[in-house]
Amino acid sequence: VVIISFIFFAVSFIRYKKPYQLIFAIAVPLSLLIWKVGDNKSMFYIIGAIEFALILFAFIAAIIFRPKKNDKSEG
Repeated sequence: VVIISFIFFAVSFIRYKKPYQLIFAIAVPLSLLIWKVGDNKSMFYIIGAIEFALILFAFIAAIIFRPKKNDKSEG
């Protein structure tokens, strides 16, 4: 699942050149590390904070790199 999701977002980034797709290519496999940390609460919260930051960066990148509308105002 991790490899498939990484490949999906990496190929999407190569095709469409949207930075948020590259961020998700990193964030999705990172989120699966939660299963590996077991009962270590500090690592659980650190991974959660990193995930939150990556999702926030992806949201900001989607807004910043959105295609601009053409201003065709006549007047």
